[in-house]
Amino acid sequence: MIGLAFWLTLSASTTLATPTEFLPEVPSGSAVATSPSFFPGGRMVIFTHAEKNSTPANSQGYELRLSTQSHGKWTASRTAPFSGSWRDLEPAVAPNGRVIIFASSRPASGHGDPLDGHWGGKDYPSSGGALWKVERKGSGWGAPVRLPDIVNDGTSVFAPAIAADGTLYFMKPDPVTGKFHLFRASLVGGTYAQVAPMPFTDEKVTDVDSAVAPDQSYLVFCSSRETPGRLNLFVAFRRGGGWSKPMRLPDAVNGASSNTEARLSADQRTLYFSHDGKIWQTPFQPVLAWAKTVSSDAG
Repeated sequence: MIGLAFWLTLSASTTLATPTEFLPEVPSGSAVATSPSFFPGGRMVIFTHAEKNSTPANSQGYELRLSTQSHGKWTASRTAPFSGSWRDLEPAVAPNGRVIIFASSRPASGHGDPLDGHWGGKDYPSSGGALWKVERKGSGWGAPVRLPDIVNDGTSVFAPAIAADGTLYFMKPDPVTGKFHLFRASLVGGTYAQVAPMPFTDEKVTDVDSAVAPDQSYLVFCSSRETPGRLNLFVAFRRGGGWSKPMRLPDAVNGASSNTEARLSADQRTLYFSHDGKIWQTPFQPVLAWAKTVSSDAG
């Protein structure tokens, strides 16, 4: 059976589509777009807009922007009504389109100095993060609300992903090693239950930027496992009450660059990720079918 897995891996690497660039319109050629999250139907997207060489204290350096699709093209993006005053990034749209959770440097009170971050043994002034939620109100949006301390138990909490039942996935650094790991918090009666690290967590490697299937049947994320010093895309499958061993996606998808900000389209047919300051997209269903087959073959 190992031989079958080998040939499936080889086949996937040679037949999968080459990723292409995804281009939401940004207002400046000096800007970088990352972490797109799509609303139901796939005709509206919210993403992180960052000015190249911006300083963390610059409120316009990082903000969330919205764009809609018209006649097959994405319209000029606009600043989300709840963003633009703090360092906002990594938005995640709930599968029902009614909730957005994002990371922000804004302090808990909404007033004062931005949060300072700390990970990897280094301090990052004004570049910290906590998770905030904003809900749809009619045709607009309400005011952002900070998630409770059970989730925001530090100043370096980032990269949310939301399942259909409200379960939250996110990343934060290990207090000892400083490496980022992935965590999961289920939503019970409108309250987040105890936060737990993903069972495949390895204290020696970095796991970041997860994208979860609405039914939580699989999780795509970026990790340094198998490729120290470089982040590659991996997938893990939910099996009963646990998770499979993470599987690196084929070279046809990962390429030779370090990849971050894994995201899925609303219909799960497209995988998005970032490297070299750009967003890339690739058909995901062939990749997912390959991964399921190889994962089952490996036991």
